[in-house]
Amino acid sequence: MVVCFSYWLGISSLLFFIAFVFNAHFTLLQILSITGYSLSGHCTVLLLSTLFDHYGAPSVFYILWVGLGGLSAIKLAGIYLSRTWSSREGTLLAILSVAFHMFSILYLRFAYHKFYEALSATM
Repeated sequence: MVVCFSYWLGISSLLFFIAFVFNAHFTLLQILSITGYSLSGHCTVLLLSTLFDHYGAPSVFYILWVGLGGLSAIKLAGIYLSRTWSSREGTLLAILSVAFHMFSILYLRFAYHKFYEALSATM
């Protein structure tokens, strides 16, 4: 829980700073909101891959990662593109937000996968 809230506040602050540098028109509350809504893709991917990926092959995770995680990342990028005056700066801001978003799902999956395996082995 702490990791997710830390990610939400940290990445929102970082994206707010980058949006300010790139002259995008966002308030911190707007960035917190759109980042929070895009975290629903994180939760769905991690929940479904934990429930249905029991045999060590992470194919279910990768399909969900590209599908659901990618859709929420694309939505996030579209919002950043639409609110930035310069298309070059908007594209860079969108690419950064997608990269942060997608790699954070990978981090959560593989950083806590061993913990989940150990927990399920003890049950």
